[in-house]
Amino acid sequence: MSIPAKFLQTTFAAKFLNNKVLIMTNFRFFLKNVATIAACLAVTTIFSSCDEKEDPPKEFTVSFDTGEGGSTVAPIKVKDGDKVVEPDNPTRSGYTFAAWYRQAALTAEWIFATDVVTADITLYAKWNAEEDPPPPAEEQKEELLSAFGENPALSDFADALKDLDLSDGSFVKFG
Repeated sequence: MSIPAKFLQTTFAAKFLNNKVLIMTNFRFFLKNVATIAACLAVTTIFSSCDEKEDPPKEFTVSFDTGEGGSTVAPIKVKDGDKVVEPDNPTRSGYTFAAWYRQAALTAEWIFATDVVTADITLYAKWNAEEDPPPPAEEQKEELLSAFGENPALSDFADALKDLDLSDGSFVKFG
């Protein structure tokens, strides 16, 4: 866009408005100042927008140590201050998974609903050894009958045991 030369000439004008004098000043000076102000605003905007950019949130890795014989659990990337999504429970032959802990000593459990990640961390699996299930009820009954049948003092108990119905899968437990 070009400005006609007649507008760039040095001009002064005076008008009377309600008995007051209005003076029009040099238009070229005005344009120069407008250009300078616009340039300053542009530069200020560029620098301030650079300063206003925040660093992207840090990202941390949550690793899972399942111990010897435990299935592998893939590490998870988490943004600083976020909660980690609880992975599927790992498996280990002869054991039941109990929980994830902050230290290898298994003293402080990691609570997925409330704990947040603020650094790289390894969580450790706690395992409980599986107990051997008791034998089926009929096997227990036969073992007891053979043991009691050999002892005359327990013959009445052995007779009562013969009539015991364990077909529903019940277990006989003697403490």
